[in-house]
Amino acid sequence: MQDILKNTLLGLFFGTFGTTLGGLIGVKFNNTSNKVLSFILSFASGLMMAVVCFDLIPEALGISEFNNVITGILLRNSSYGNV
Repeated sequence: MQDILKNTLLGLFFGTFGTTLGGLIGVKFNNTSNKVLSFILSFASGLMMAVVCFDLIPEALGISEFNNVITGILLRNSSYGNV
């Protein structure tokens, strides 16, 4: 129980800290060029892809079979449609 509480509080702290830091950077540099904005969005999407590929998918493979994981990924992606 102590580990769950500790991990929850750490996740809350770092999530809040990261969001606050990003907000302060956004306020400080509010007149950014499209090139800088494109770089920042590309970097953020790369981080999210890394989380999925190196953390979530291996964990899902540990819980379920390969076919179920691939089916879940494909069904989830097909629900987005044209965004």
